[in-house]
Amino acid sequence: MKRERKIKIFLLLILLTSTSLILLIPPDPKPTPNFTTTSQVTQTWISQSSGKNCYVKKHKPKSVYYRLSKNDLYHYEFRYELKTPRKSDDYRLMIILYGTKRGCSDMWDFSVGNRILSAIRRSDYSILAICSKRKTYDIHMPISNNSDVKYIYLSLQIWMNTIYYAQFQRYPHLYIHATSRGSHLAGLLSRILPIQAQILYTYPGHRESMFTPSMYDVDMQTRLSLDPTFSNWFYFDFCYNEPIKNIKDQHLCPFQSDNHYYSPVPPTFLTFLENDPYQRVRSYTKFIVDVQNNAFHLGGKLLAHKEAMQLDILAPVKLSAFYMQENFHIWCSRLYASQFFFEHYTNSVLFNTNDSKRQTCWCSKIDFSYFEIMPNVTKAWSIKKQNEYSDYASDIRIFQHAFCEEVCGDLMATHAMISRNIYKMLIWINKMNSLRRSLYIDDYLKRPLRIWMYDKHSLIANSTYFSSLKANWKNIANEHQMYSPEYYLQDYFQRLNQSRKISRHHHLQWANNPILADYFIIPSDFMFFYFHHHPSTLDDQQFNNLYVNLNENYMRILLTNVCTKFSYWTLAPNKDQIGANHILIIPGGRNMGILYNETQMILKNVIQLAFTGIRADLLPADAPPQYAYKNIYVTYRHQYDVIIPQSTLLKWRRNKSDDLDILTKKKNQIFYFAGNLSHTISPESSRSLLSSIKQDIDKKPNDKTSIEIQGKQYNIIKIINGHIKSDEYIQSVQSSVFLFCPEGYLPWSPRIYESIRLGSIPMLLVDNIVLPFERFIDWRSFTVKLNVSNIKNITNFVDRIENFEQYIKQKLVSALPYLYAFQWPYVIVGDNETRQHVFDPQEDLNETSSNVFYYISLELRCRRLEQFYGFTVEYSTSKSMKAQQLACTKHPTVCPCHDEKRSVALQEYI
Repeated sequence: MKRERKIKIFLLLILLTSTSLILLIPPDPKPTPNFTTTSQVTQTWISQSSGKNCYVKKHKPKSVYYRLSKNDLYHYEFRYELKTPRKSDDYRLMIILYGTKRGCSDMWDFSVGNRILSAIRRSDYSILAICSKRKTYDIHMPISNNSDVKYIYLSLQIWMNTIYYAQFQRYPHLYIHATSRGSHLAGLLSRILPIQAQILYTYPGHRESMFTPSMYDVDMQTRLSLDPTFSNWFYFDFCYNEPIKNIKDQHLCPFQSDNHYYSPVPPTFLTFLENDPYQRVRSYTKFIVDVQNNAFHLGGKLLAHKEAMQLDILAPVKLSAFYMQENFHIWCSRLYASQFFFEHYTNSVLFNTNDSKRQTCWCSKIDFSYFEIMPNVTKAWSIKKQNEYSDYASDIRIFQHAFCEEVCGDLMATHAMISRNIYKMLIWINKMNSLRRSLYIDDYLKRPLRIWMYDKHSLIANSTYFSSLKANWKNIANEHQMYSPEYYLQDYFQRLNQSRKISRHHHLQWANNPILADYFIIPSDFMFFYFHHHPSTLDDQQFNNLYVNLNENYMRILLTNVCTKFSYWTLAPNKDQIGANHILIIPGGRNMGILYNETQMILKNVIQLAFTGIRADLLPADAPPQYAYKNIYVTYRHQYDVIIPQSTLLKWRRNKSDDLDILTKKKNQIFYFAGNLSHTISPESSRSLLSSIKQDIDKKPNDKTSIEIQGKQYNIIKIINGHIKSDEYIQSVQSSVFLFCPEGYLPWSPRIYESIRLGSIPMLLVDNIVLPFERFIDWRSFTVKLNVSNIKNITNFVDRIENFEQYIKQKLVSALPYLYAFQWPYVIVGDNETRQHVFDPQEDLNETSSNVFYYISLELRCRRLEQFYGFTVEYSTSKSMKAQQLACTKHPTVCPCHDEKRSVALQEYI
């Protein structure tokens, strides 16, 4: 969705101090800010003749002035420098807030400010100074009634979307560096903005606002404090768009209600200056103790950490004759000026004055240009010294504000800007970021996976045709019942919404507040409508009409509503990952391949719950697409999408308590298959080859049809072309050692799961397949796979097995943990007229069974964890592979490392 949308029209509030009236003044009708490109000196050190160091000009990075409105009553200005960080996922923005009488240019003009900016730049931050033409802020009114806070909040929302996001396609992690009155303002802003940490000088924040508990519930506060992606999205997307979209939870946003919906208090680093006449160190220590005593209520686990509240106490600097040359850039090459200053500063008894007009700076009684009024003294100096002193005194007059900020701050440690401990604070921020990430992952792993599903009917309400049709899977032919998981998944998640007990065993939880969901389910009846129109009976034109109708009049409308009516779609670290927190249920033969290409691009980051997985990455680059049908190709992203099993109509399955000896003794047939051999994609497919084997058997009825193995007689092979009655099929599979599971129009077959349930060994006759939950299920331990090229010699397969009976038992034992893994907790009741799919709670709540929803939850929890570390749909990139490796090495029980040796694709095994 385009961020370059029309800026919402909001009313800027101006509080009149004299009458308490609120003037409503709209901003400029179009977001055409005033931009003024300025240059500031980036400074570096060179050696001077004095043997000391000095600043010189190196280059001039660009900074930009930004004003949202030209209206005189709108008195706020932004000045910013945007920087692309060295690390691609480490976008950070430092907000600079000043004290009284300080303007937007001061940080760039003052030497102390330049040292602060230089440190911030070197640490890879972008910079945003927020200032007022009035050169002061209202710090007395509470947040809800504070016009300055509201102005800045609304202006920052617009700036963030129209300037920062427009350039970088993401929101940055926000931090605050504030001095004096700006520290008070920081305490207010940090409660209505996603501030990750704040650095405060000369005042310990804003006590009233920072000690006001938030009315957000614990889960919301935890997410805001530990997940920067979420908190940025909440304030700059969700709340920004609430007037545009029909958002039910808009009252959660700042200034939308009278409730104290405040952001958690961020970690805070305070600096106390020993000579500050307005503060005492006790006020700082008491503030920190009070925060720590209420940390869980104010900021959760992060604020409760021992390092989240820091205090640095700075004493005055021991002055040398070179100090001002090294630090005050005006005197970079004027050692004499630094020495004049040193003389005045160290001989304060002589140069102190009680005349306030002669006192150079507010923090000292010293008259630093004392000799200007002492001509009787200076006339005795040399001409050179007189000229040098004249230059020195002139500099102090011209650059008085910058001079005094230098003297009062870093030198005297009184009420002014400080740069001396900036790197220490930036290192602390890095520690807090690492701690936040660790706490977030820890919280994620200890709580259920939160799921929320859109209301399907509201998504297609404006589809005149499909909104009137009701999906009813009982009306779908038996041959298509295997696709019914499209219904099962939606029904299950809806039941999850209605009952908290349903999925306790599977660690899934319905998110009562959707903005807190880990995953958003996109429900659809796409496959139902597809099969409802009997696609196999349609000619090419009729099929194309169905294809177009489903794409344009169903899926396009559904997805458009997901993207435009809700904000959850854009909850992502950056624009390239939009949709990665969404799941599409589309268990068809070719997955999303049945959708338009442009639709697939919209859904490129969405995780599929689908049937078909093939390893295209293992095929030659010039290999033709596999399993194509009417120019529709399989869409599958390995290790990103989740492959799920089909449904089977079988009502019988083996039990874990079944006697293995009895199961083994039932076996009198080695190889078995019953099914349609004409369901084939090519003459070289496994079904075609099985058909050839059947023809050879039929032509040679007198050939050897049985074999003795370990003293027991077995029929070798039985292939039936066509479907048979259910009871006969069950009995035949149970009496067979191996059940052929050949590819057909697709690589998978329901026979895989039928054989497991009936106590036979699945023999996969397919070259390139990804099976369900491969990361969590050891398929090789209870299945067999034969490459298609070897099917002609399939009867020789038994010769490769030593101790045949023990081999059968071992395979059957290995399958026991997975008897329920492919079981959907639904049963079909009734005859053809009254048939219904009915949820079976016993199948789901059985604590000893791990059914299909258990394994889906494992896959989704692991995938989300990998996404935390940077895993994307581009799974083969170095970044994604590194993310997967981090997830599996740090959390092996949640995300087992991928083992290609366990993969069944393109590998034959017995």
